[in-house]
Amino acid sequence: RSALENQIEEAQQDSYNGVCLNITNDEWRRRWTSLCLTTPSPAEGGTVPMPISDELKEQQRIAELWRVSDAFKKSE
Repeated sequence: RSALENQIEEAQQDSYNGVCLNITNDEWRRRWTSLCLTTPSPAEGGTVPMPISDELKEQQRIAELWRVSDAFKKSE
């Protein structure tokens, strides 16, 4: 049995209707933090002080691509 199956069974035995599990790993959390917390989204009306460095422009581009695609990479 997997750890997930054990947690679900334990929750059911304790009469819980559902469980909330952390399905991310450290790699995903680092990527999410760097792309979603430190990079304002134009779609959200975010503003970035001028001038914008090339590095920040690239980070924004990568962040926007991630926001519109699948949330997980295979390594995560």
